[in-house]
Amino acid sequence: MALIEGNPAKKLFTNLFTLRMRVQITLLIALPMVLLCGCMRKLPDTYYSAYRINLELERTTRGEWQMQVTNPLACPLRLSFNSQIDSIDQILQQHFPQVLKAFGSIEVILPGDIAKSDLERSLKGNSFWSHLRPVSPDTNVLYQYPFPRGRSYPITQAYNGVFSHSNAFSRYAIDFEMPVGDTICAARDGIVVGIIRDNEDWIHGPDERYRNYANYLRLFHSDETYSDYVHLKHDGVLVSMGDTVRAGQPIAISGFTGWTTIPHLHFNTFKPAADGSMEGIPIRFEKMDGKDIRKGMKAEHD
Repeated sequence: MALIEGNPAKKLFTNLFTLRMRVQITLLIALPMVLLCGCMRKLPDTYYSAYRINLELERTTRGEWQMQVTNPLACPLRLSFNSQIDSIDQILQQHFPQVLKAFGSIEVILPGDIAKSDLERSLKGNSFWSHLRPVSPDTNVLYQYPFPRGRSYPITQAYNGVFSHSNAFSRYAIDFEMPVGDTICAARDGIVVGIIRDNEDWIHGPDERYRNYANYLRLFHSDETYSDYVHLKHDGVLVSMGDTVRAGQPIAISGFTGWTTIPHLHFNTFKPAADGSMEGIPIRFEKMDGKDIRKGMKAEHD
């Protein structure tokens, strides 16, 4: 027994086995801690904006303030403004809400007895891609799948999906399970009117707290409808604001950001509603009507 216990090979094996067990135990302890720390990371305090309104204040020859607001987008934009200064707010309510056409502007004359810095601090604006009238989509349009030909991806949520496709805006959205780093293509010709690309890749989670942290791209179409490509990779947009894109053109890289539990592409189509909000619209793809797509199917782009 003494010879066996003193066997160098056995001692080496025993030491290696002990080391392996310690590594496994360390990993079992450390991995949940890493995951827990990731879940507990503090979300950013601010959201990124998909575009910026151009607002300028200039003195007129009569000493008044001329407020000029310009729509920087190639689509209509609904604007509203108010002010913490009552006299200014009363004037603004005579002009807003207002829908500016693509690249359009509006000028409002305001009293000149207020310091420019005070006036700027008092102004609060809101804007949205929309109209103050309903839009009728072109029902003859056939959409391509939003990825290159020759590729296929499983459907994880279809029309009226119970996880997040249950409201008026997203009821006709489709989720394609897509690994991080794959190419996303335009499903239809359009113009880029919204981009958020700066959210870090770690910012994703299973509840609505993460909704505003998704990177995405928004296109405006010739029938005044829109399409969204959501959950993109950090800095994963391949086009610029105002670009005209063609169906099938690579426009983004898939990611894992925002309100989601798995990497996927959330593709949504919608139109302005009569109340100024947005509501989803059903579409047809080249080989299949959107209403016939079901969770668990595989979308194949031949």
